[in-house]
Amino acid sequence: MIEMSSTNKNDKTCELNTLSNIIALSKECTEFLDLLQDKRRKILLDIQKNENDFFEKNPLIISQFNALFDPSLYKSKVKIFMEELEDTVDSYCCHDYVEDLIDTDYDKSKCIVYCQLCELTKK
Repeated sequence: MIEMSSTNKNDKTCELNTLSNIIALSKECTEFLDLLQDKRRKILLDIQKNENDFFEKNPLIISQFNALFDPSLYKSKVKIFMEELEDTVDSYCCHDYVEDLIDTDYDKSKCIVYCQLCELTKK
């Protein structure tokens, strides 16, 4: 867990807001990596559908492409980092949980419980 210290309530609130922003950015990063993986799959499918044998004659292109654009390597690191941050925030925050309804579809909603201070959902 990441070690944190704070001297007053304002510092703590500021630090929690910053941690929440880092967590949000990490989640966005994960979503981006999912999108990257989808695009990578589509490109590989296009290559397989290609009727000439260019890529068969140049396998280095495909292996370098796969090595460069393999988001699973990055995603696992981001996931570990996010879990560590969430554990830190969870132990650092004096949670003030509230219930809220969020729209999941046009005519459907879901009840969630989250902390007003750090914005983490209740586990």
